[in-house]
Amino acid sequence: MSIANVSNGEAFNWFAGGKTEMSVKNNLEVVYGITTSVAMGMKSEFFFGHASEITLGTKVGVSRGPEFAIYEASESNSKACDSAHYMEAFTSSVGASPTQILLMEKLRRVTFILVDLQTALMISSAAMATNRLSKDPESKDLFSPSVGLTMTVLPQIATIGAALIGAVVAVKKKWGSLKETDTPGAAITLDADGGVFLGARKVGVDTRTAGVLVNQDGVQINAAKVDLQYNQPAKSESFIGFSQDADNGNNGGTRAEFANDGWTRLYGKGMHVALKASAGKAMNVALAEEHHLKVTGSGNLNPTGAGIGISNDGVLLKRDANTAISAQDGSINAIVGGGGGSALRLTPDSASLNSGLNFISVDNQGVYLHFGGNTFQINQVRISLCNNLTVLGGAAGAPFTGMADAIRDITALSTSQQASYTASTADHTTFDASRRLSKQSNEALITARASRRWALEKALWWS
Repeated sequence: MSIANVSNGEAFNWFAGGKTEMSVKNNLEVVYGITTSVAMGMKSEFFFGHASEITLGTKVGVSRGPEFAIYEASESNSKACDSAHYMEAFTSSVGASPTQILLMEKLRRVTFILVDLQTALMISSAAMATNRLSKDPESKDLFSPSVGLTMTVLPQIATIGAALIGAVVAVKKKWGSLKETDTPGAAITLDADGGVFLGARKVGVDTRTAGVLVNQDGVQINAAKVDLQYNQPAKSESFIGFSQDADNGNNGGTRAEFANDGWTRLYGKGMHVALKASAGKAMNVALAEEHHLKVTGSGNLNPTGAGIGISNDGVLLKRDANTAISAQDGSINAIVGGGGGSALRLTPDSASLNSGLNFISVDNQGVYLHFGGNTFQINQVRISLCNNLTVLGGAAGAPFTGMADAIRDITALSTSQQASYTASTADHTTFDASRRLSKQSNEALITARASRRWALEKALWWS
């Protein structure tokens, strides 16, 4: 049996194997007490215009099974506070590849075309039937010639979403496959097992990555000029760090770890620094091809002449150009006061100490002592005292060069280490300039994007 109810063209109810309701103007439903709605099977809702929902009290919602939602615009909320409790995981990513964006856009358009076509068919058919019913209330068939449908099939049109659900499920599957194989520009994950991860990568030819991982082991920071690739476990949407470490292989870059074992570690290409302090004992392990420790001026970062340099060429402890100690291949040197001061030089076959023009030198040939113009010399074939008394014959000793040799070696070591330090400083300057340029570029892109969005919203508001 079929029942039709029409009220001045404003409301329409039709019951024939289903229920179809249509409100031409406004529909206000107020329920005092408790209302329970149970839909066994499928429930489809279509809203055109604005949908308002106000809950005074407590709202409990339970949903079992997969959900799929598509929004044409972003969601904006204003709340005094918000919170989430006992989530298993939260994952969000921004920045798909151009190919993935194109495929997602095609899927989105296909989905909306399906929704629009089926919704338009339902509304046009219902409108035709309503118009026919208002003109001919006694009609039993309510046939609409222009549409070619009768009112008996309108309930089927109203629930035609069954076909739509199948299409949407297919779209959802393709959408999910795109998402699972995605390597987004930025990703954030809050996972109970994997910890908290925030990563960013520049999509394009010049791929660079950086990220922070916080888990039960500590805090890890990675930064490299190559794609370290996100670590995404199989059948999971969570990112739990990078698949590669920044310092491994040819990746370059830097990895820092603040671990729960008490160590603070810093890794780089050919470099490892580890710091630990426990039980009243601190330890510093620094492994690198070259080390520079510079003393800066008061209140600034400009290095003075004081510092320590360690390289393959040697070790240099320097106060200024006239006061320094060096340890190099084949010699240990110390100078105070420059060429007119004092010097100490040790080599495998000689040792010398001088102050001004006075010196003592010992080598495998003999001993030489010079003071105030007088020289005392002892070797295997000669003993000479004050240039006046000579015991035995033989040649005189070689001229003293300990001071000059010490200054020469210290100067050469200082020059080579300073060149390396200057090159590393240039790297810092280049990186800082690149960082500032990237910051300015991102600011311009975000400003332009916001301006386009504002212009679009303004056009839609006045349209």
